[in-house]
Amino acid sequence: MRKKHVVILVVIIALAAFFRLYMIKTMPGGLFPDEAAEGLDAQNINKGFFQPFYERGNGREGLFYYLMAPILRIFGTGFWQPHLLTALIGILSVIAVYLFAAKLYDQKTGLLASFLMAVGTWHIVLSRTAFRANLIPLFLAMTGYFIVRAVTTQSPKDRFWSSILAGAFFAGGFYTYIAYRIFVVILGFIGFLLLMADRKQQFAWLKQYYKSIFAALVAFIIVFAPLGYYFVTHPGSFVGRSSQVSVFNSELNHGHLGATIVDVTKKSIMAFFTQGDLNWRHNISGAPFLSPLVSPFFAIALIWLTWLTLKFIWQSFSNRQNNADLKNVLLIGLFWGMLLPVITTAEGIPHGLRSIGMVPSAYILSAIGLIYFARSALRVWHHMWMEKVYWFVALAYFAVLIFVSYTTYFVYAASSSQNSFAFRSDLSTVSQYINDNPDKTKNLLVLDLFSEQTVQFLTAPHNQPYVIIDPANSYKLHASKDQRIIFTSSTLFDTFKFNQQNKDLKIITHKDNTIGDTDMVVYQPKNDSSSQSLSFNNDHSLWALNLGDILYLSWENQSFTKWVIKIWECPDPSCSTESLVKTNNQNDYLANNDHLDIDGTKSDLYFKAIGYDSKGNILKDFGITKVNQYK
Repeated sequence: MRKKHVVILVVIIALAAFFRLYMIKTMPGGLFPDEAAEGLDAQNINKGFFQPFYERGNGREGLFYYLMAPILRIFGTGFWQPHLLTALIGILSVIAVYLFAAKLYDQKTGLLASFLMAVGTWHIVLSRTAFRANLIPLFLAMTGYFIVRAVTTQSPKDRFWSSILAGAFFAGGFYTYIAYRIFVVILGFIGFLLLMADRKQQFAWLKQYYKSIFAALVAFIIVFAPLGYYFVTHPGSFVGRSSQVSVFNSELNHGHLGATIVDVTKKSIMAFFTQGDLNWRHNISGAPFLSPLVSPFFAIALIWLTWLTLKFIWQSFSNRQNNADLKNVLLIGLFWGMLLPVITTAEGIPHGLRSIGMVPSAYILSAIGLIYFARSALRVWHHMWMEKVYWFVALAYFAVLIFVSYTTYFVYAASSSQNSFAFRSDLSTVSQYINDNPDKTKNLLVLDLFSEQTVQFLTAPHNQPYVIIDPANSYKLHASKDQRIIFTSSTLFDTFKFNQQNKDLKIITHKDNTIGDTDMVVYQPKNDSSSQSLSFNNDHSLWALNLGDILYLSWENQSFTKWVIKIWECPDPSCSTESLVKTNNQNDYLANNDHLDIDGTKSDLYFKAIGYDSKGNILKDFGITKVNQYK
């Protein structure tokens, strides 16, 4: 590698770091609940809960959480720490794409592909969003790099270790995101083509590389074993959420499967050129995945290399293929193969996050197209005095790409209220308020359970010092004058009915975000209500919320594995007689709450609760909780 190439690569890495780390503590200004869910499992790892796969949210691969856990230990808990992890992963992914493209093609392709990726707004946005799918480009590129290195090196030692690392990275990718699994089909199809092409030579390449294949396979089995065992013992976890968003789901295709697949495919391809994902967490809302200054070159390479790949496939059946095109087969296979997880879903299309597996191939193809265009221009206008013009145009082109990316993300997106709400900045504000006033008996948070994940994560250092209130029933709440009823941006609508039913109120806190939108409003009664809705057991490990016709029950988690809570209703504090109202209520760390339909207006109520492990041993005796009469 030449010295000037080293300097250029360092500059590219610096650009990648700038676009992913600059303003990381303020942009994006919040943590979406799905991002927070990733953080909750990382917190559980720090508490000693180790698994290769976690069941929260239809199941999630565990590698991302193991990487986040030390970040939280070092930097603490906040909305920006998970984004720091994905920013670092994004920087490594840029380096990995350089290595892969340079090894597959040449240094210029590697440098240009990594530059386009470093300043590409699509990957910048994804790198600053705390989703585990961000690991896919890294593992795809590193697997591809070591495969190509193992095949091209002349050193037996280098080939051996490259094969080991190829197998390890290939297996490691299964710990990232479900869309990665299609990589098996891609490599399997390429392997099939190689067998077809080499059959007349008695599979000479297989004889040449069988040791490397065996080494890679052993490494793969070792790395994949924990996850594989988990799927064998938990077969339902293997599919996850796929069926819910599948294009084959009749609720999504409305009985028109073929038309839906065509529509999804069209939108997914055109997302690179016209309108991309509208979701601010996956893309600059509505912008194409590739800049209009880049996408024409991407189109040139995609069309041409796809044709060469189809030609290779056709000729391989008669052993007439050009083996020099095998590198194009790998690249095009990655692009079209990683498109399959996108076009087999029919929710949120085009989908910038599910398309993340196409990131390495998209930027490499763009680099190939741009180099082809530049070389063609040089052949047409090749004059000595034109060299300076070419350099000026090239530098201007790169400078414009950098400037446009900067203004698009750090000016346009940073000032967008829609972007702010997409990352739920209001939940960060609310969480900070709760952390500043850490009293579970006083903080009544009006919020849905999905959004609560962010508050759970951000207030974990204070043991979640709040009680959640169902927004739809918040107007029934009877609170004391020292309690705080907290509404977020998403539940401001519920304040209208709340104010109608509760006249004796005052606003004690009102906070807006930097754009001027309301993040939080906190109410407090001027006087005590005639009855209090909220009740606790002796150690505050179980609490009940009486809203007259419904009783909400919540309790602290007692185990990371499945456990059971049994709840009895008693006529008096001594619980001389008892009636079981909840039997075998399976609970785990995901959701420790339930409700009962009651008439809480007649008298005080008493409830006894005991938690048991899977063997019937008592985990926790919650004692007896008095629920005040609702008046």
